[in-house]
Amino acid sequence: MASVALMILLATLFVGCTPPPSGNFTEGRISYRITYDSLTRTSIPQHLLPSNLTVRFKDNNTNTQIGGMLAMGLIRNYSEQQYTNMVNIKFTGTRLKFTEPITDATPAFYAAVPEVTISEQTTDCQMFGLNCKRTTGLYRSAAFRPFEIIYTNDISIVQPNSNTPFAEIDGVLLAFSLYIPPFMMHIKAIDVRSERVANDIFESPKNFNEVDAKTITDLLQTIMK
Repeated sequence: MASVALMILLATLFVGCTPPPSGNFTEGRISYRITYDSLTRTSIPQHLLPSNLTVRFKDNNTNTQIGGMLAMGLIRNYSEQQYTNMVNIKFTGTRLKFTEPITDATPAFYAAVPEVTISEQTTDCQMFGLNCKRTTGLYRSAAFRPFEIIYTNDISIVQPNSNTPFAEIDGVLLAFSLYIPPFMMHIKAIDVRSERVANDIFESPKNFNEVDAKTITDLLQTIMK
């Protein structure tokens, strides 16, 4: 069950994809693959650990989802200045959500992620025809190596990393690592494409039960034990 907490906290970031158009675009989908650091130790069965992450975006709104039996997500509705944190445990029928305003505070999705130190040195690179920057990050509170960060400004999302450990990066993340004790996840984009995105996926889902912040926090702490 620790994978449930791991998935809800993922988030506030190439093979066989449709190349995006040249220049900036504001609507589409990014798919990521998740792998795990060799130092990660867990008793959770491998098939329960998340292996993919999908972000859909439009007009500065984002919807981050992890599917499977333990489906989790975070909606950033920039237009309404609201986050919706979601947990969908399919084998128990549990569907919970916690909505909160966008402020300077970290949303529940990223609450357990420690501070990241990001290098000021960058180099230019490309991924799928997108102009990118490459740098490194380090979780100083953990015994892990520095990790690669790749981001781009060719995808137009205002403050894509606000209220996350990567807030100082002004571009959309295409490769990064996320440390949620005891899991160190390496996340890299495998598909970036421009496509139509429905407006209603950025609305708080009506078929989820609304709970308060303490309920979500207590649930996560119980799962991580």
